[in-house]
Amino acid sequence: MKLFDWYMVREPILNINDLKIIKKNNLNDDEYLNMLITFIFDKGLDVCLCHANIELFSIIKNYQNINLSKKKKKNLSLSLYNYITRMILRSTPFGFMSSINIKALDTTNPIWNNYAKKYNLEIDSRLLYPLINKLNIVVKNELYLKKNSNVYEDTTHFYIPYQMQLEGTNTVPNNISVKKNELSKFIFTKLNNMLYKDLVKLVEDEFDADTIMVETYLDKLIEENFIVTELEDAISHKDRDIFLIKKLEQKGFSNSYYYKALKEIYDIRQIMEKGNIHDDILYRIIEVKKFLKEKFNLDVHNIFKVDTIDTNIEIDLSKSEINNIKKVIDMLLYLPSDYDNSLQEYKNKFLEIYGQDEYVNILKLLNKNTGIQYPINIYNNKAFQYNNEKVYSLLTEWQYKAIRDKTDIILNEERIELLKRVGKKPIDKSFDMVFTVTKDGFNNNIYHLNDNVTSLKATNIYGRFRYLNTKYFEEQLNKFPDSVGVPSDNLNYHHPNPIIDNVKFKSIFFDKQTSFTDIFVFLGEDLNFYLKNLKNGETFIPKISDMHNTQYSPNLIDFLSKVENQFIQEYWNIENYLSDYTFLPRIVYKNIIISPRKWKINFLEKIENYSQFIKIFLAKKDELLIPNRFYIQQADLKIYIDLENERCMEILFKESKKNISIIIVEIEKNLLQNKKVKEAVFSIKSDLHQEINYNYMMKKDHIPNLSKEILYIDDGWISVNLYYNDNNINKFIGEFFLTNIFESENFSDIKYFIRYADEKEHIRLRMKLEFDQVKSALHLFKEMVDLNYIIDYKIVPYYRETYRYGGKEVIEIVEACFEKDSEIVSKFYAYSNISSKEKLYFNILNIFDILSYFSESINDKITFFKDINHKVQNKKIYRKYKDNLLKTLNGSYEENYNSYLSIRRKEYQKLKEALKYEEVNYKKSIILSIVHMFNNRLSGINREHEELVMEFASRTLIDYQNMRKYL
Repeated sequence: MKLFDWYMVREPILNINDLKIIKKNNLNDDEYLNMLITFIFDKGLDVCLCHANIELFSIIKNYQNINLSKKKKKNLSLSLYNYITRMILRSTPFGFMSSINIKALDTTNPIWNNYAKKYNLEIDSRLLYPLINKLNIVVKNELYLKKNSNVYEDTTHFYIPYQMQLEGTNTVPNNISVKKNELSKFIFTKLNNMLYKDLVKLVEDEFDADTIMVETYLDKLIEENFIVTELEDAISHKDRDIFLIKKLEQKGFSNSYYYKALKEIYDIRQIMEKGNIHDDILYRIIEVKKFLKEKFNLDVHNIFKVDTIDTNIEIDLSKSEINNIKKVIDMLLYLPSDYDNSLQEYKNKFLEIYGQDEYVNILKLLNKNTGIQYPINIYNNKAFQYNNEKVYSLLTEWQYKAIRDKTDIILNEERIELLKRVGKKPIDKSFDMVFTVTKDGFNNNIYHLNDNVTSLKATNIYGRFRYLNTKYFEEQLNKFPDSVGVPSDNLNYHHPNPIIDNVKFKSIFFDKQTSFTDIFVFLGEDLNFYLKNLKNGETFIPKISDMHNTQYSPNLIDFLSKVENQFIQEYWNIENYLSDYTFLPRIVYKNIIISPRKWKINFLEKIENYSQFIKIFLAKKDELLIPNRFYIQQADLKIYIDLENERCMEILFKESKKNISIIIVEIEKNLLQNKKVKEAVFSIKSDLHQEINYNYMMKKDHIPNLSKEILYIDDGWISVNLYYNDNNINKFIGEFFLTNIFESENFSDIKYFIRYADEKEHIRLRMKLEFDQVKSALHLFKEMVDLNYIIDYKIVPYYRETYRYGGKEVIEIVEACFEKDSEIVSKFYAYSNISSKEKLYFNILNIFDILSYFSESINDKITFFKDINHKVQNKKIYRKYKDNLLKTLNGSYEENYNSYLSIRRKEYQKLKEALKYEEVNYKKSIILSIVHMFNNRLSGINREHEELVMEFASRTLIDYQNMRKYL
């Protein structure tokens, strides 16, 4: 395990002692509300509130003049209480009310660049984007235009990959498009850094068109971002307001309302960045928001995005504390988890339509009109699996003992080593971990792990602040999360949605001259997605750690994020390995609380009566020994509850009506005796990484541009998905297929099957038929249903991988080989004693037989497996099968199988001749693909099992070669 050499410290500006001020119980509802409002103004929170939530600020500012009902007053009190406690207890950076610092563990290199100040403000994108859109209309005649570099096309339309409504957060079902006609083609051909008015004149002259019609058409293209103006460079400018002010001065618009608004915004920013936050600034913020509303109809939530830096905050970390933290994190890395599989169904569709050796432009791929429709919001919905029962059993045992003995789960070195021993070696794990830090009565640090706010990848949490970092530190942030042997590049992406963009665009980002029209997607040998840059030929993995709010992203960013996540093991927190609970004991190692005490209170029925709720809750509190002060938790949101503050019972009551259960979490140790809450963020990565055959992928140095051959029934092929019944799948593939398909006179031409898992697991049967045989095939499918072999079937197109297998002549020979392999598998299932051992031996026997047609020696066969990784943990398993596996090589294992192998002889001899003069790597790719298809037919679509089979085959060949040296 490696720990990043820096850590982030986060701290709210309000003190913990302020909790006592807002607790007062001797006040009636009106008095309590007045006290909270007074607190906000006395503490200077009014500017922050006005900046962040003008509606709430307006209510409290004019509270005395607004006639609020009793219910609304109570709700306002609760909202203000939550707002204030959040600013006291939550260190997550937001606006002016919390600050961050970055500290080194053992280095003195500078972190912050020369631009960094205490308060760092820039125009919020949610104001900037609509403002630019309006300026694009007002100043248009003086603006230079260019075609958006991400525009792409098919035969009927031009597209842009923005699958969201402009300036909103609602997704739309497809890419924005404009119809391809003579006008649009002319504009996109001629447009190259041209003034708007010159383009209007050019179009008028070419098409003899009316000025108003031309401008209306161009304005629409600008609004939808097919055409971008020079004003959009403000998005990536360090000082967005200065950039726009200078542009308006250059264009002669310094007397406009827009100029006036931007100058006022600039003046406010300059004053606030100097730390002058006072009533005059508050008044000016209110006035500029009014001005924007009145003059431009812009409802502005935030004028500025604010990042606060305090270089004085730090945590006095001792070496022993760092070692303790490393020990705990190292242990947590061993908790079993898996890679993100949320792209699996999309991969299956890609594999079916394009195959493994075809490249598809990323923009065209994600557009349903030109590629495969990308499902919006596809998440990894795989339920948590206890893929290591030993870890679950061990932690559950400790949990039971702690509950029985009314104590904590106390970890020591012995327990940590035991947990690691029964866990899973961490591969490709990388994330940020957040600890809340408090002091005990002896001024020693206590670290509380916040398991709900870990990042997906190490150093992600730094993303928001990268624009303030030195180049040196920026390089360290990029270097720390290891790649898996393939380069990873930041992708620069401007989107006209205000909450989707890179945090800041810097020179180290992906080459700005390269657009997404140059980026192609393909499936690697490991069946993971990779990207290829057409301009420089580089294969790479996308890296979007500098972006934020990807949950709101268009499909393009969502897809890139998930492609990156293929190579990162997810982090599952320790609670996933404990029994479902009413009470979870605390888990502790020395001065680190790995998991706090938690209680789960279920409300089986909604309780509408407040008095009844109090009675039920207090009874459960006494029964479960719940303390008076705690958090209620929903995901990463925590609400502070103090039962000595009677208003908190009302918050609990409201929460109980929203959810059927409430999660109660103990507060941090000694919290109320501390001055402030502090958080420390540590970045971690595992030492082990999966190995990727990068050299092989580099050899794919061209982008094929062949159309896919798609065959239908009238082309002489029928392809059908058979959704089978699990209970008799062996009999179905065996007896039924053998009798009714492979030995039937009704289907004398090519027929073969493959297993698939898109939608749900099924067998895809492909048959070459004369037209008069179609009826027999349909009758056969009906018979499968009647005999309960399949639940349903669906006829689908046959996406023929003609290119992958070397052209039309070769694909026809390969299909004949597929038929013979399918028949061999069917015969095996029909006549053999099916066991996992027997299937393994038969699988490897057939692999060796297939390779024998294309390799003259054992050494030649070994070269087919040179990229197979021999895993240490599999060596012991291999030894159990070694003797019989060696027999598969010398022909002494189950001689009756020789008749099975002879089925393929004729067709494979043809394939051998067809590939005789082909390039070695190309030939190897085809042969390994055929081997993979055989594995698929025999054993299904379990990739891990197939890797094990291939590893055993490789080990067998090497052992056989070594034995022969001594004969």
